[in-house]
Amino acid sequence: MSRAWKKLLEKGIRNQDADLLTDEFVSIDEAAQLLRVHVRSVQRRVRERSLLTLRSFSTKEIRIPAWTLGFRPRDTRALLAEVGDHHWHLYLFLREPIGGLSALTPEQMLVPLDQLRRVPRAYREDLIERLGGRNETLVAKIIELLRDQMQGTDGSGFG
Repeated sequence: MSRAWKKLLEKGIRNQDADLLTDEFVSIDEAAQLLRVHVRSVQRRVRERSLLTLRSFSTKEIRIPAWTLGFRPRDTRALLAEVGDHHWHLYLFLREPIGGLSALTPEQMLVPLDQLRRVPRAYREDLIERLGGRNETLVAKIIELLRDQMQGTDGSGFG
């Protein structure tokens, strides 16, 4: 690997680690406080792959995007089953607006409705209605879009 590529890779790792230290992410202890459960309950959910976790490259600490704490555990398990150990790919996918989701982000489709503003909520409710009126069809649609993106069929080069 050339020195230039190595420096670029190191910069990317430093940026990811810096992102994990922002207020957007919480530790396992902080997640337990927010969810009002014992730390062992959060650790169990991590082992069961019911929470999206990201690991710091430098410290190896596990961090959890705070906005994912409201996801239904079965939805998180289904999404993580699609990406295997590529949690960063899933995190980035969840944050990007997608045309197939009425230009909302997958995150906006998965958080509890009371966490959404009025306009995204209306778009989400409209999309659910068009998909047959069930939240499960929405999750299936998100998984379909995730698969497409991982395979690179949407032109993003993600896969």
